[in-house]
Amino acid sequence: MIMSKLLFLGVFVTFLGALPASATIVLIPQGEGDQPKVQCVRNWNWSFDIRAETGANGCTFFTAIPSSPAGTNVNGFLVKTLSWQLQHTVAPDANEIPKNPPAGPVTINAGDFSLGVSRAGVYVLAHPATDHQDVYWWSVSVPGKIDAEHPGIMSMVSSHRREVFQPGWSYDPGPGRPVNFGSVTATYRTDASKPAEGVPGPDKKIKDPINGKLPNSDSGQRPTDYHVRVSVGDPIFADMTLGFITGSVGSFELGDLGLLNDVIAEGGDYLVPMLFDLAGLTDLYIAVDLTQWLSFPTAYTNEDIFSFSNGVNPLLAGIQVATSPFTLDPASGFVSAALWTGQAVVYGSVDGFNVVPEPSSLFLLLAGLVAIGIFHHARRLGRVVPAGSL
Repeated sequence: MIMSKLLFLGVFVTFLGALPASATIVLIPQGEGDQPKVQCVRNWNWSFDIRAETGANGCTFFTAIPSSPAGTNVNGFLVKTLSWQLQHTVAPDANEIPKNPPAGPVTINAGDFSLGVSRAGVYVLAHPATDHQDVYWWSVSVPGKIDAEHPGIMSMVSSHRREVFQPGWSYDPGPGRPVNFGSVTATYRTDASKPAEGVPGPDKKIKDPINGKLPNSDSGQRPTDYHVRVSVGDPIFADMTLGFITGSVGSFELGDLGLLNDVIAEGGDYLVPMLFDLAGLTDLYIAVDLTQWLSFPTAYTNEDIFSFSNGVNPLLAGIQVATSPFTLDPASGFVSAALWTGQAVVYGSVDGFNVVPEPSSLFLLLAGLVAIGIFHHARRLGRVVPAGSL
């Protein structure tokens, strides 16, 4: 075994010395994104070479350039750090001033990669003077073997957003198993948490889906994450935290739920499995980085069983399980002091989405006209269930 490692290291060093100084991350030709809110959708092939590598920018409205310095050998494996240069270089709106803040590109650290690693990230750059935000959503998949036919794949979606959306929540217990629904709370960047609208009261037994809206805080802050607690059995509970981790490695934070629902989930519903201890003995805390989960989702059905080792299952990107609550660490994301090893079973799904805006007065007037037969078709907007109807 020692001789094998020495041989590998000798080949590694010889290979490193024989290579030119740098290589290129190749932009895959494609047209502009066809989504009306998106100004740039781009993909690159990453050879994941030991050499330093850079990529060409291919965006019209944005700078989005990937780069990685020369890799290092860690225990016989190649490890490379990826970074992005990001900038809004041309204003989609002719009257926007200034057109390209900040003055130069922002460089973010996307983290370390090795063979078989997939990871995503989001960076949000706010422009308060012009009341908009630029959102950069990237993902990278490095296969377990790299060659000409199996490169790493990078993607970047860069978008310019002005809309403000209110995020919603729902929980579907799934067929055949009534559960005690405990609570939903929205949390904010600095303000205290606040109960979600539409919650049917503490520990109410339910067998049908329920949903509601995540409110702004009393000071007007928008939700950054939410917590859903459900109990089954004797009982044991599952307490799930859901949020989009944004930023650069070392400065991670939770982003605006409504904004990132719109960018990453395109405002539509997304489902996350609610996990309980299969043995029925242990209360579980679950943290879901929606940036990872929605970038690399896994199909599942009710009563599927997943095995966890030290808090993770490789099939469930962005999901961690522990026996103590999670907090957000700027360098590592969601962390807990007691990551769990065991088998978890899916009992239902937590759902996120953006609430359709309340109808305007004009819409209400038209709805009244519909009721008296002037119009023949109408469609009700919104999906929040009032608390009194639950």
